[in-house]
Amino acid sequence: MGKWHAQQRCEQLFPLSDCVPSHDWQLSECYDSLQQRSSQCYGSLQQRSFTKNWRLPLALAVAVISIGVLLSIVFLAIRKTTVGASEGAPKKLIHASMPKKKHIAAGPRHHEHGRFSDPTTSTSNRRETGTQERIIGISRSLGRRHHVEWLVQTAFVRVRSQPNFSAKQIGCKGNGSIVFGERHGKWLQLTPERGWMLIEINGHVLLHNRTVNYFQVENGGCAQIGRFPVIDHFACMRAAETLGHGFSSVNLYTGAHLHQEGCYAQYGVVWFVPTSISCRLDNCTQDAQRQPWQPICSSGQYPQWSSSDGFLSTADVKESLVRKDEFARLQQQQQQQQQPPLKCNVLWPATINDFVRAGYGAAIGFFQRFRAYANFSHCRFVVSTNFAVNWMETGLAPFWSEELSDGNFQDSWVSAPLCSSMSWTSNLKPTMVKCMMSPSYLSDAKLMAFIRSHAWPAGSLYLQTIGPRLLTYRQPYDHAYVAIHMRHGDKQLEMASLDQKKRFQASNYLVGLLHFVQETWPHLHNIFIATDDSTVVREASAMATDSLKITFTSNAYRSPGGAPNSQNGNHVNTHTAVAGVLDDQAALALSSVIIGGSDSNFFNVAKALNHAIHRGMPRPRPWCWDAYAQRFCDNDFSNVRV
Repeated sequence: MGKWHAQQRCEQLFPLSDCVPSHDWQLSECYDSLQQRSSQCYGSLQQRSFTKNWRLPLALAVAVISIGVLLSIVFLAIRKTTVGASEGAPKKLIHASMPKKKHIAAGPRHHEHGRFSDPTTSTSNRRETGTQERIIGISRSLGRRHHVEWLVQTAFVRVRSQPNFSAKQIGCKGNGSIVFGERHGKWLQLTPERGWMLIEINGHVLLHNRTVNYFQVENGGCAQIGRFPVIDHFACMRAAETLGHGFSSVNLYTGAHLHQEGCYAQYGVVWFVPTSISCRLDNCTQDAQRQPWQPICSSGQYPQWSSSDGFLSTADVKESLVRKDEFARLQQQQQQQQQPPLKCNVLWPATINDFVRAGYGAAIGFFQRFRAYANFSHCRFVVSTNFAVNWMETGLAPFWSEELSDGNFQDSWVSAPLCSSMSWTSNLKPTMVKCMMSPSYLSDAKLMAFIRSHAWPAGSLYLQTIGPRLLTYRQPYDHAYVAIHMRHGDKQLEMASLDQKKRFQASNYLVGLLHFVQETWPHLHNIFIATDDSTVVREASAMATDSLKITFTSNAYRSPGGAPNSQNGNHVNTHTAVAGVLDDQAALALSSVIIGGSDSNFFNVAKALNHAIHRGMPRPRPWCWDAYAQRFCDNDFSNVRV
């Protein structure tokens, strides 16, 4: 009954015309009494009307809810039975958003950045309640449909403590890095990391934003739905939060069973598997991924180094050595040329001890480019049996084409002329190099022309030579570390100008270098230092803490202040000193981050070697700092001075 009808009914039952007393006060009391009774009547009718109108809808609602609960129980029981009985069950996924496209992109794993839409549902069937629900075998997490990720577009972008250029630098992100945060004008406030990054400057974009969606696959893998694995740690945290797991649920996996690198859910807990302990995306067995691990995927692709800290295991080193023999390929190409090789033999007696005595960086640099030039010129390297044994016992790979007995080698040596047209060989005195060839067949001028006109594989030659020693070398840490080279002593003799001397001093300032490491790579707390100065060892050891570990090669030869000027060109080259030099070179080559000065041949060789052995391996940037030139040197390999 409506409000107006109820009021009319009550006024008819209790009309005011019934009040006809003789006195005014009695009339007033009568009116009050009738109005009170009329109000009670009205309230009663309204209550009865409410109950009568809603009784049927309420009963229907209760019935619908009861039926829905019953159907849900039956559906879950059937689905559980179906999944348990067949491994070929339809793929099920939990996803953080449902974009508008209606088809799954079945493109290659590492090309497309499309979006996924479940073809079994339509927009009209979606209820954006912000909670997870199951519709036709798909469990989805609805809410914000798209999620913003920021990519570093330039070589690197600094992370600062505050949104201004004068603020302290607390980190650095290299090209291709993925970051998350909230935009404030031209600055991005990072989350969950700490700090601010500049988005653009003078119209030049430093950070580019992209929109992605996240999915959780209950049965299958990311490639099967045309998506990409989440191999970035912070992206894994963001995806976990979006899918209802939360930031705190993400754990770093350190178990014994191998899994593909990426982000996984297991019983409400999210595991992130980094590259260093994974079976790698392209080298995993069928049982590497098994229930109840559920991969978390993204519509966007991540750089392959996203889940890596740059650390190389022994298996990684072996893999790198096997597939990077560019020098062998160069030899094969030269052998296939139609021009018949001319007769040219290089009699080589210079040992690794001779290299260290003359200056290891300069000597090994000349040797490798001379190897490439001689091979290009169809020349053979000839050594004695005794030389071959000593060379390989040091842990270095053979480079020669022919090995003669000591007697036969000596006979050839006596009759052969010096390589007088190759002037650098005089730096190996008293050990000399002889060449059996026509006059000036090999020369300094032709060598320089070869270097200018051919992209000879410098790093691969270093890698081929020192490869066996790298395989047996015990790294200073069992995880990522920063390697710093500090050259003191007689190196100062080469600094002629005042500017060179200032650069040299700045590039070898220990406190400044350690401070730079903490600003640029705040996540790395393990430092290795290669130096010829025993004073640096003492000072650095005093600076080491529980959170900043510093170590050195124990058998390296060092002097206070570095190698004395009197040893320039005539360094200590005992077997122990040689072992120390090679161990320093190995530690620099295998480091995740390498720091040194381009004024040093030793550092330039280590830098090229580091680049060669990590090439093709996942590694974040920046990873190289030239302290002498004061710039990052990740891609500085075309002009490596050796």
